[in-house]
Amino acid sequence: MQDLNRFLRGWAGYFRYGNSTVQFDQIVKHAGRRLALLLAHRHQRAGWYRPEAF
Repeated sequence: MQDLNRFLRGWAGYFRYGNSTVQFDQIVKHAGRRLALLLAHRHQRAGWYRPEAF
């Protein structure tokens, strides 16, 4: 988690000076989907992951 947070903070710092709200929203949604998929796979709960929720 610390590596992921550091990575996303780096992207935020890089794009901080432009109008990049849409891109930030896409990155946050993608990261959330991937994390939910990883957790669902790790705990063998495929029904728990619903991509439409993100």
